Amino acid sequence: TASQLIAAFETDAEQSRQRYVDNVVRVQGYVTAVAADDYPVVITLGEKGILSSVQCSMDTTQSVAAANLVGRQVTVKGVCTGALTEDLFGTDVKLSGCLLEIPKP
Repeated sequence: TASQLIAAFETDAEQSRQRYVDNVVRVQGYVTAVAADDYPVVITLGEKGILSSVQCSMDTTQSVAAANLVGRQVTVKGVCTGALTEDLFGTDVKLSGCLLEIPKP
């Protein structure tokens, strides 16, 4: 899940880099934000009230599918490019080249 991936980087960043960076990961979580008008399209997975997130960038061809996802649970598959932790803003794990798997309602 998005929470587990974030926690892994917050607990042991070096081990998580070795395990996840440059590897394809599949992450499930709730969409908290979508930037579908920009390139690349970025879907943010996380939890309400938590600053940490998984930011999933994808090609603009998926912008229509991504546009109305806020609040829905989705699965995203992409290449982990790392994580950035800032004391006041939490941890942001980055995935690129993502594909979106939307469950049927």
